[in-house]
Amino acid sequence: MDLRFLTVAAKDIKILLRDRMAFAMLLGMPIMLIVILSFALKSQFEAGALELKLPTVDRDASASSDRLVQLLRETEGVTVDLKPVEAEQRLREQVRDGDYLAALVIPEGFAVSLDLPDGGELTLLVDPGETGSQGIVRSVVLGAVERLVSSEAPDPRGAAVSIDTQFTGASEDPDVYEQNVPGYAILAAFFMTMFVAGSILAERFLGTFRRLQAMPISRVAVFSGKLLAGFSVGVVQMTLLFAFGFAVFGLSLGDQPLGLIPVTIGVVAAATGLGVLIAGFARTDQQATAFGTLIVLTMAALGGSMVPRFIMPDTMQTIGLITPHAWAIEGYHDIIVRDQGLVDILPTFAVLLGFAVVFFTVGVARFRYQFAD
Repeated sequence: MDLRFLTVAAKDIKILLRDRMAFAMLLGMPIMLIVILSFALKSQFEAGALELKLPTVDRDASASSDRLVQLLRETEGVTVDLKPVEAEQRLREQVRDGDYLAALVIPEGFAVSLDLPDGGELTLLVDPGETGSQGIVRSVVLGAVERLVSSEAPDPRGAAVSIDTQFTGASEDPDVYEQNVPGYAILAAFFMTMFVAGSILAERFLGTFRRLQAMPISRVAVFSGKLLAGFSVGVVQMTLLFAFGFAVFGLSLGDQPLGLIPVTIGVVAAATGLGVLIAGFARTDQQATAFGTLIVLTMAALGGSMVPRFIMPDTMQTIGLITPHAWAIEGYHDIIVRDQGLVDILPTFAVLLGFAVVFFTVGVARFRYQFAD
């Protein structure tokens, strides 16, 4: 047997180990994904990890409704905040605006209805942007109702209580596509960072930037020109992905689809700016790819592109706000789920542009036109 293949293998291993950054990525990337996704999905695998704030309006004010509230409070992980009847409309607005995941309304006559053949009905108010969690809330309420019925109804087998779920917004019930199309479109846009960084580093490697130094053109102008190509491709990419979601899955574009434009511009601007930042710190195209992949996947995991933010613990949701992804997804949901308009998403647009400016400014300041320090 020709054992010289061992020599070839040893050589390639030495080359890999010599590039410490590439070797670190082999471990760093999976470790990053394991840690972030484990924390993000922890509550989905641990029944006792439920943390639910459930504001409740009791219109019945009966012993049965009081007992239902008490049973909800005894449920592990559930905090019930009893609201006055006159606060119901305000509570609907708060749920719609995302202040609460859901709210419960106990209607007048609830206690009497428990003795009727058709049973009673409760109203569950759900944020249209957080519909994925309605099953969890319904299970909590139904569990308390079952304990109430078994203890109070004359014939528990014949008693029934239904839950009327109402989404507190003008939009239709959001579905999985309204989460995944924007989420993965944003993830794809940020993979543009490797193209931008690689293009800039290639110009440096070929010495093009040295020749540009002899011309009357500023460093910012050079970078701006390089970014224009990446920005244009990114806008087209995002537009096509949303068009695909609309045509194939019937993705809602909201009442004011023009609001999607500034969010998309902000996303692509932040992505291309990140490309400049990576080019400013990487010395080779291989390093840019390694850095870029790690950063892009970390941001996607934290920001809600890979895992919906509303199922993450509160701490993870807060941490996610350090990424442009979290702001972009909220901006898209404001348009396509909550039917908000152009003016409503301007703050989100401003934040995304802020990310772009910071990335671009630091990258330009850090970048060198030649390899030598």
